[in-house]
Amino acid sequence: KLTSLQTLGFICEELEPEHLSAQLKNQIIHCLTTTINKNEGNNFPSTVIASKALLKSIEFADNNFKVPQERDFIMNKVFEGLECQHVQVREAAMQTLVELAHLQYDSIEFYLKQIALVTA
Repeated sequence: KLTSLQTLGFICEELEPEHLSAQLKNQIIHCLTTTINKNEGNNFPSTVIASKALLKSIEFADNNFKVPQERDFIMNKVFEGLECQHVQVREAAMQTLVELAHLQYDSIEFYLKQIALVTA
């Protein structure tokens, strides 16, 4: 599982979004976000790797951000990462938030209050 998550991150780092189908991009984002869990217990390595891979793949989430429920799910997972007790997960989540502000500026307006709370 860990190797698969890490491989997804590497793949997303090397490919451009137009090289993958919308379905495949959605599956990658779904796989990574569902793995992030602030109460991960024994799954800490999975959460760290998924958080780092999500940062590398967030540019593939453009279609997901057009659907409010999917956008909310992704953002909630990013915020969940910011609440994690492990520094590596929090760092990856903060970097993802910065990248989202760059890529999805119009979409993050719905989360400004929550962003202000976690960055203050």
